[in-house]
Amino acid sequence: MEDVFTTPASEEALRRVVAKLKERNIEGVVVDTGDDARRLVREKVPRGSEVHSGKSKTLQDSGIMDLITDQGM
Repeated sequence: MEDVFTTPASEEALRRVVAKLKERNIEGVVVDTGDDARRLVREKVPRGSEVHSGKSKTLQDSGIMDLITDQGM
């Protein structure tokens, strides 16, 4: 059980998650790096948007929270 949060998800697991999100009309996107994630957020989230983070450690660690805060998204 210890490997659950230290081993990256398999490509198949990522595909399944994206498919399940799509079933619920939610767009799931898989990126390779934090830079890719930040670039995607800049492209997809309009300035002035209200963003709920749920105190996400992933968003903090990837620099996305800083991006959202600094750019007023």
